[in-house]
Amino acid sequence: MKNNKVKIGYKEYEIVKKEEIIEVKGDYYGKTETDEEVITIANKFSQKVQNQTFLHELLHCIASKYDLAVNQDEHTIELLSVGLYEAILDNPHIFTMKDI
Repeated sequence: MKNNKVKIGYKEYEIVKKEEIIEVKGDYYGKTETDEEVITIANKFSQKVQNQTFLHELLHCIASKYDLAVNQDEHTIELLSVGLYEAILDNPHIFTMKDI
C-alpha cells in the first residue's frame, strides 16, 4: 500500500487506500476526515472508480476549507466529481496545453 499526500490550503491530507468498502452511512468508496487530514479510498474497485472517488473526496476537502454549504450535499458533490472526472478523461490535452 502506497500512501500519498495532497495539499488543500494549509492542510496536507494523507491519501490511504484500503481493501474494504468504507462504512459511513451505508457503503461508500471513500471517506474524508478533515480534522485528521486523511482521505481513505477503497482500492477493491477499478482505477477509474478510485480516481473518481478521489475527486469526490477532494471536493469535500475544498468545500470544507471554504465552509461551503455544498459540503453537506452528497448528491451535488457526487455530480460535480463525476462531471469533473468525465471532463478530465474526455479532454486530457487541456493539462498539457501551455496556453489555455
